[in-house]
Amino acid sequence: MVTPASTIASSIPELWAGEVQAALRKALRFVKGCNTKYEGEIKRQGASVRITTVADVPIGNYSRNTDISLQTLTTTDQNLVIDQAKGYGFFFDDLDATQTATPGILTEAASRAAYNMRDLMDQYVAAALDAGVSTSPDNILPAATAVGSDAGNDDPFKILVRLSQILEQNNVPEEERWAFVPPWYAGELKIDPRRSSFGTPENISQYGQGLLGIETVSGLRVWVSNNVPTTNSDPQTGQFSIIAGYPDAITFAEQMVAYAMKDNPYRFGKNMLGMNAYGAKVTRPYGLAKVLATQAS
Repeated sequence: MVTPASTIASSIPELWAGEVQAALRKALRFVKGCNTKYEGEIKRQGASVRITTVADVPIGNYSRNTDISLQTLTTTDQNLVIDQAKGYGFFFDDLDATQTATPGILTEAASRAAYNMRDLMDQYVAAALDAGVSTSPDNILPAATAVGSDAGNDDPFKILVRLSQILEQNNVPEEERWAFVPPWYAGELKIDPRRSSFGTPENISQYGQGLLGIETVSGLRVWVSNNVPTTNSDPQTGQFSIIAGYPDAITFAEQMVAYAMKDNPYRFGKNMLGMNAYGAKVTRPYGLAKVLATQAS
């Protein structure tokens, strides 16, 4: 006997999830590597601030009963400009707000838009650091074309040591030195049993967190980021800029961060608007060092 197909399925109601699925978001960390000491001046006075640096004062020999040769002080100026502006806007109908079976859509959309703006800001700072590394003196190491933990590979730990050495040679203060690496680079560091398998408290703290560690690698606090500048997102073909430095090498400022929800004058609903204006300036290029790195196959 053939069982007839059920005709009930077509009347089963479709169920909607009770809450919105939040988008996955990468950690935004490059801005953490900046100083913001001029941000207050920009917010009070305008869209730019001129940063003055005093040149070194020469030191000469001193002889009894001889006048000291007086030097004329010289300065150099750099301009931090708020030249980046990003914004978003979307409309949310009152009917959708009233009739939707899923709450939280408006909140999640606004949160996602704000996150996307901050992601662009983080990428902007990363690009500024990448382009700002000093070439005189040359603070760029030869490219590491096969970074890994196997014999013959470019050692990821030694690369960080060399970057730290450049900063040391340039008299960069030891406090708050950092390096930014992509996830695959952090993985190569963790794979190496010489540095990750001893199980000491220092090991665990160094390799167990998303900042690569509370502890440091050769004095560098290592941050893991998906915004590391690269020519290609594929680790085995792209060149990733592993950048080391310290906060006083780059200054960052946000002049305006604004969010608004307004009634739409022509529809029943809300206009959601957001805007951010910001800028960054590498003020001490010699306080940065980098290497282009590709993962070993």
